[in-house]
Amino acid sequence: MPEQESEKQREQLNEKQLEVVNELENNILLIASAGTGKTNTLAYRIAHIIEEKKAEGKEIACLTFTNKACSEMKARVMDVVGEAANDVTIKTFHGFCYEIIRQESKHRDIGISADSIIYDEEDCLEIIKNVPEMTDMAAQTGWAGAIQKIIALVKEYRGEYDYFSGEPSDDYQRVIDRLLTENGQRFSDASRVNWKSCTDLIMEFQNRGGLLVSAYDNALRMAHGMDFCDLINIAYELLKNPEVQVAWSSYFKYWCIDEVQDTSRLEYSVLERLFGQNNVIMCGDFFQTIYEWRGSQPDLIFDRFYGEYQPRLVVFNKNYRSTRILLDSSYYYLKKRFPDKVTNFFPDDALAMSDNEGERIVHATFRDTYIEADWIYNTLQRLKPQDLSKVCILTRSNVYNKRLSNCFSKIMETRQRNQMLQKGVFDDFPLEFMLVDEFHFFRRQEIKDVLAVFNMLVNEWDDTSICRVAKEYAKGIGARTIDKLQSEEAVALGIRPSDMVHPSTLKYDEPFEMLRRELERGNVVVFDVESTGLDTSRDEIIQIAAIRIDRTGKVLDKLNLFLKATKSVGQSVNTHHITDEQLQ
Repeated sequence: MPEQESEKQREQLNEKQLEVVNELENNILLIASAGTGKTNTLAYRIAHIIEEKKAEGKEIACLTFTNKACSEMKARVMDVVGEAANDVTIKTFHGFCYEIIRQESKHRDIGISADSIIYDEEDCLEIIKNVPEMTDMAAQTGWAGAIQKIIALVKEYRGEYDYFSGEPSDDYQRVIDRLLTENGQRFSDASRVNWKSCTDLIMEFQNRGGLLVSAYDNALRMAHGMDFCDLINIAYELLKNPEVQVAWSSYFKYWCIDEVQDTSRLEYSVLERLFGQNNVIMCGDFFQTIYEWRGSQPDLIFDRFYGEYQPRLVVFNKNYRSTRILLDSSYYYLKKRFPDKVTNFFPDDALAMSDNEGERIVHATFRDTYIEADWIYNTLQRLKPQDLSKVCILTRSNVYNKRLSNCFSKIMETRQRNQMLQKGVFDDFPLEFMLVDEFHFFRRQEIKDVLAVFNMLVNEWDDTSICRVAKEYAKGIGARTIDKLQSEEAVALGIRPSDMVHPSTLKYDEPFEMLRRELERGNVVVFDVESTGLDTSRDEIIQIAAIRIDRTGKVLDKLNLFLKATKSVGQSVNTHHITDEQLQ
């Protein structure tokens, strides 16, 4: 975007938004709720950084905590900054951790393959069901889900307790022992089966939990996979290495962290190692946090950042999205509920800038669910039929959802019967509704089968998906054959189910036959490259190296070439130790 045009558009920002855009020297703690123009302001700030030549686009990183917010930020930065936005790193926090792990796995042995993919909860649940050490446990009704929750809890607290001795099974057992002593209720909650804590399951983890969690990790690694806890823990462990920490913190000059209220203590520890001496703006809304149940600690994070980085506090108090009634009501509630915090964060009251007064909020109290459902039913009947699709009823639990839906069904049946008896006509229009949680689309058998096929295409190491497809659709392959391929004997021999669909197996009946033949001929070449940076989509290769070996591993020939690059090696020199001067 031309500089004059950018300045003209910046004039439309309010005083506090301009303060954030123009403050490029000091750190900033920005308190901004939804509708206050935060995303727009951050986009103009990035444009200003580039215009003032404070940093290039590639030296600016913007991290957020949800895919939706990340997409919105990318679109707005592209709109405001223009072509230079292609160089700005805009990722989710987990996505950035994944990038650290992927890049570092190329340069050091961390037990993670560079082509590893992120497994979601459903994928991880399938892994648990197929880990030999847990197969019998997971087969018991309700246990698999509880095992998954316990594993996630243990891995989360491994990072919290900073237990990284190099022996994961020992670290996990230490975490379990400490959790049971200091925070037994969380462990008990995670072990719930059919709404009750499962004492037998707790005992299993108390006795051999370290081995169980390690076995799960090993199964994930065999499938070239990581779960969401791995992303944070492994990135944190890597950044404890001074060489890695310096390389990544030196690569970026400006950091923007959004939705900071959803940050856990461990996630903030990862961020701190990335900040270094760079300029940081942390954005969030203390009152918007929804993840305290999974470890977010807004009080702690705000206090730590404020104490350690002495940021300039900026509060966006003008809301351009909310109606006046909605903003005034919510702000009034916050002042009553959190008086001290509102005073600290909002020296000036929140203001609704919209001309729309909005509809009045109705508050009603009922003795039981049936009366409440009847009131909701009558309220909806007063709407136009075409407006019903815009109605959403939120409750605190799925149990209450089902109870409410049962009441709706009874009310409709009773109304229809009574009105038909009175005059033979049903005046109410049918109130069709659905429970959102009732249709677990991705848990349906056929959907999981289709996804397994796609997983096989994307990740050739995904043994879980390969076994699923084989059991369901491959003739002559049953559970016994799959069990043999996943047995301890097969693992000890280096055999895995994915070998059975390898192109070499299909051609030679043996996955390593081509490798064996070429080793005999002395035609196996081990190849490696070094590049100018940490992003393969923008890097330039500066070194090509290779060795040719025979069947015993003896080196038969070597190759080592250097190439001049059109861009500087920058901070990647800390990894490969090849300087721009050497290349010239």
